[in-house]
Amino acid sequence: MSFVLDYIQHRHGILGINARNLEFIQPSNSHGAVQVADNKVLAKRVLEKAQLPLAQTYGVLRSRRDVRSFAWETLPNSFVIKPNAGLGGGGIMIVFGRRKNAPGIWVQADHTPVTVPEIQQHVYDIMDGMYTLHSAPDAALIEERVKIHPILKPYSFRGVPDIRIIVYNRVPIMAMLRLPTRASRGKANLALGGLGVGIDIASGVTTTAIIGKGKIIQTLPEERRLLSGIDIPHWPQILSLSGRCAQATGLGFIGVDVAIDKDLGPRVLEINARPGLSIQLANQAPLRERLNRIRGLKVESLEKGVAIGQSMFARAVPENLEILTGRRVVGVFEPIIIALPNRKTHRLTAKLDTGAYSSSIDLKLAKKLGLDQSIAYEKKAWSSFGEQTRPFINFNFTLNGERIDTVASLADRSQSRYDVLIGRRDLYNFVIDPSRKRASASKIQ
Repeated sequence: MSFVLDYIQHRHGILGINARNLEFIQPSNSHGAVQVADNKVLAKRVLEKAQLPLAQTYGVLRSRRDVRSFAWETLPNSFVIKPNAGLGGGGIMIVFGRRKNAPGIWVQADHTPVTVPEIQQHVYDIMDGMYTLHSAPDAALIEERVKIHPILKPYSFRGVPDIRIIVYNRVPIMAMLRLPTRASRGKANLALGGLGVGIDIASGVTTTAIIGKGKIIQTLPEERRLLSGIDIPHWPQILSLSGRCAQATGLGFIGVDVAIDKDLGPRVLEINARPGLSIQLANQAPLRERLNRIRGLKVESLEKGVAIGQSMFARAVPENLEILTGRRVVGVFEPIIIALPNRKTHRLTAKLDTGAYSSSIDLKLAKKLGLDQSIAYEKKAWSSFGEQTRPFINFNFTLNGERIDTVASLADRSQSRYDVLIGRRDLYNFVIDPSRKRASASKIQ
């Protein structure tokens, strides 16, 4: 029986909502702590007091008078409006930019124009409880829109991706990257059509990805961009932040949402006392099993909690992933065999990096092996040294038993431990498991 079917039938330790609430949330989270988590304004005050990095708040609107008196013209080109007590990502408006030559008109993430009166009406809807449980009256927050980190930008449709970490008993036990899509209208929410990508706790590298109710996918919809093998920036800091959020709020079971600003680094977006359970599918691992391993464990410090999580839950890719996906599982560092012009071969260890589109090989090594004679074309590119003309060569190599014919750039990789970098264009038939043991030598002669 497949993992997904096991999930649907709640077998093999998969945690359901009722079990989560009865077994873990109620014993771990006091009523007062849950009330803090359910109130975004109050939660931000608590987290600010603990000196945690947060998205800046431009305004909190509680009444129609607040809406009428708010200086809308002072808002930046990009911002986010969200309900204070909203559920499931409902009611969030992402304003992507201001329309040129029209200062009173902004553009949403899906390119839809929006005016001040339309924004005000949306805020009134929030206040009327349109996005809360039982239609309870609510307040609206206007917040800074985090600037997307360049590593994650190619995977996101206009909105800002975030990382969800579940912390239990001071230990980060599971994490996933949530990506906004065209279907989700730029919102990083799985229920609205976003993508969930599991993250290996030990390394901060993505593993498997899901869409909808758990369908495993390898690439972005309508693209060939691999979702496995993304190296999440600032990973140790993100894990530390998640533990500090749990400590500041007193929540023993908590979901922490973190976005990575390209200039300021990780920023805490929200906390959740009842985080959703799709994270299990994104990691292809049952949450209950991890919770039971941590239950009752004495964790003296946040630092120890992070260390426990990284050591206990390092493997996030299931052993049957090759059967599930039809693709070979490889590590971040793998031996390859390069075919040479003289019909000999050269073995070395390469780095596999889906953050790069095309592969590259060190210029000196290419000359040494005689590969620099097979230039396919030249292309201008920008680097720290300014505009350069970079040659691309034809060559082939074998990775995990599969021969790959590629066009790779010649580059100075003298500052890198690895002479060859394999980009995502050549990794379509593979899934990267960051927990696989690295090759014993970085450069094999």
